[in-house]
Amino acid sequence: MRFDARRMVAGRGLLVTVVAAGALAAGGATAAIAAADGGDGDSPSGGTPARTAVSLTRAADAALKAVPGHATSAGFDRHGGKAVWEVDVTGAGGSEHEVTVDAATGKVVAEEADDDD
Repeated sequence: MRFDARRMVAGRGLLVTVVAAGALAAGGATAAIAAADGGDGDSPSGGTPARTAVSLTRAADAALKAVPGHATSAGFDRHGGKAVWEVDVTGAGGSEHEVTVDAATGKVVAEEADDDD
């Protein structure tokens, strides 16, 4: 069987190529989500919440209002059965903080200075 590039990018060949590329991309995304989970089983869909009322962006904004600075990382977790976003913030002067934002309301429920020194 010969490889025919013209057939691959025209008509039915184009459709098959697009569907195959989409299937490969979906498989890669699924693998990435599964790897991000870390195996703790707390999150409903592999590290990322299935649905929350508050997006990661809104949670980061709420955290930065509570502790001005730069958000350095964020993740979804469960505390006491409640869905929360945990946002790490580097404040003015380089101080590190972990801010917990309720994923249902968007309210900051905890803020803790991280003093690993």
